[in-house]
Amino acid sequence: MRALVYHGPRNVSVDQVPDAAIERPADALVRITTTNICGSDLHMYEGRTDVEPGKVLVVDRQPDRLRLAEKIGATAIDDSAGDAVQRVLEATRGEGADKGVEAVGYQAHDARGEEEPGLTINSLIQAVRPTGRIGVVGVFVPQDPEAPDDLAKEGKFGFDFGTFFFKGQSMGTGQANVKQYNRQLRNLIHRDKLHPGLIVSHELGLDQAPEGYQRFGDREDGWTKVILHP
Repeated sequence: MRALVYHGPRNVSVDQVPDAAIERPADALVRITTTNICGSDLHMYEGRTDVEPGKVLVVDRQPDRLRLAEKIGATAIDDSAGDAVQRVLEATRGEGADKGVEAVGYQAHDARGEEEPGLTINSLIQAVRPTGRIGVVGVFVPQDPEAPDDLAKEGKFGFDFGTFFFKGQSMGTGQANVKQYNRQLRNLIHRDKLHPGLIVSHELGLDQAPEGYQRFGDREDGWTKVILHP
């Protein structure tokens, strides 16, 4: 369908955009026959106000994953090059991110390679705004005999609860309820709004699985996601 799209001050155009679609049971499609140019639109049209586009910041230190994040439109932050929390705050006018995702788990480690199980979560507490949400999808376990200290061996670590409480943040944890989301995600792929294949770096036969695990485990450059074909 066609839509009037705002690109910046005094820069609007009529573009072809994806058709509206029913996404939830209570949704409705409404055909617009007439609309108007409002005087309040002129504030934005003249550049006096603006719309800042919903920014995704990806913190990592693997060059291939940082390149991939930039390729799909995210802002890549290399935490080996400086304080990632400070860079997130700078990118959000000091307010912090609206939401944060812990996607590393109990084997999180600093730039020197030393394990700190709570590093990512505690960094998110600092980097997410007050009342913001933190989702933990990285794996944490009740026991870790190979952990670097006695507390971590029991699946425990220092948690910055004071800041977490003071900022009024909330947290959700656990494995994804895939049965709840897989149909919605499938529909996004079907409507060409989601392209998970972008992260696939290698497709191997099953007999190459040992090599795939070895290279993926060694964090070899370019091995971001491996697909196995039996």
